[in-house]
Amino acid sequence: MDENERLFQLFQRAITEYELNNIPIRNLKNKKKIGEGGFSKVYICNIDGDSRMVAVKEIYVGDENSEASIKSFLNELKLHCKAKNHRIIELFGVGYDEKEVSCYLVMELAECNLRKHLTDKKDELKWDKKIELAIQLTEGLSYIHNVMNVLHRDLVLD
Repeated sequence: MDENERLFQLFQRAITEYELNNIPIRNLKNKKKIGEGGFSKVYICNIDGDSRMVAVKEIYVGDENSEASIKSFLNELKLHCKAKNHRIIELFGVGYDEKEVSCYLVMELAECNLRKHLTDKKDELKWDKKIELAIQLTEGLSYIHNVMNVLHRDLVLD
C-alpha cells in the first residue's frame, strides 16, 4: 500500500471514529493563504453556499516528513474532537485532497489576531474590555491545560 492509500485510510477512519463532516476541497472557495508552519499552511476561505469565512489548516504529507506530518495531523484532529468548550476554536470538518496529497482541518475563523487587536486598539480599549479578554483567554487556556491535560505551545505574545 502506498503512502497516499495509507493516508486516505487513516482519514476515512478518523471521519468515522470522530463522526466528522467531510468537506471536499472543491467546496472551499476564495482560498487565501494567511500563514505557514512546519507541517502546514493556513488559509481563509468560505465553504460553497455559505458566505461565512473559515480557517483551513492544510497538512501536506507528500514529502520526506510524511510520517511526522500524518502524526501531527491526527494528533491535532484528535485534540479538536475532544475539545468541547465555547472558548476553543470549533472544528467544522475535515477534508482530503488526493491531488495534492494533503489533509485539512476546516475550523472557525477567529475574529481577529489578539496581538494585532490589542496593538491596533490600545488607545480605544477600556480596562474593563481588556480584563474581559484576559478572562476569556484564561478560561480557554485553563480548559486546555486542566481538563484536556494539554500544553498549548503556540501562544506567544512577545
